[in-house]
Amino acid sequence: LGLFRLTYLDEMTEVFIKESLLHLEELQDFVDIYKIINSVIVRLVEDIANSSMLNITVRTLGSLERFKRRMKESRNLSVRSIGENYRRIIEYIIVIYDGFETHLNTSEMAERWTKYVRKIDGLAEYAMLSASRNTLLGIYDLLNGRNNMKPDPIIGIEITLKNRGIVFEPSLEDVVETVKFIHFDLIKSVKVFPRLLEKFNLPLCDIRPFFQVITEDPECQEIYYQINSGMETILEK
Repeated sequence: LGLFRLTYLDEMTEVFIKESLLHLEELQDFVDIYKIINSVIVRLVEDIANSSMLNITVRTLGSLERFKRRMKESRNLSVRSIGENYRRIIEYIIVIYDGFETHLNTSEMAERWTKYVRKIDGLAEYAMLSASRNTLLGIYDLLNGRNNMKPDPIIGIEITLKNRGIVFEPSLEDVVETVKFIHFDLIKSVKVFPRLLEKFNLPLCDIRPFFQVITEDPECQEIYYQINSGMETILEK
């Protein structure tokens, strides 16, 4: 009938078993790498989420120009740190992609790959949003104090009498505009980070850019409103 039975003594069977074990070993190595990389990605996301894009510690009273300079230096340093973590996330995803690449010619695997990147992209959105909230909360605390404590003075303002009027140098309007600009500067900083779906040329669907997510976030809007209200109160006084 043309039927025959393979036994472990057959050379063909031995080759088959060796090749199967080799493939299983390679698969296990990839699974282990996949788990390790995902844990590292989660840790990098947490680092971004717990960070702030502006860290200013006030030790001595300074001029408005000094405050602006310190803000710029702090922002650049923080954004570089966040950018480095984001770059590493992208690199780790590329490592995972190399393991999937040969199988992405099927619609099922391509869909799984898109879902994977979408999940990481969702975590990245959470991290960027959290960092932005931390930044605005830091500015609010800088202006209003923390834990029922009065805020430390951060900008020195000279008051002089001129033409029977009080003159502030720098003007209160300049100080208020400087603080208000922080929010726009924050949005500008976030714009440099692309969505991961965009980075890997995957369908964006209803995914918004990070800066738009932050701009439309109710919590960010509320913190910014509180900052603005405080500054407007200063002007009214």
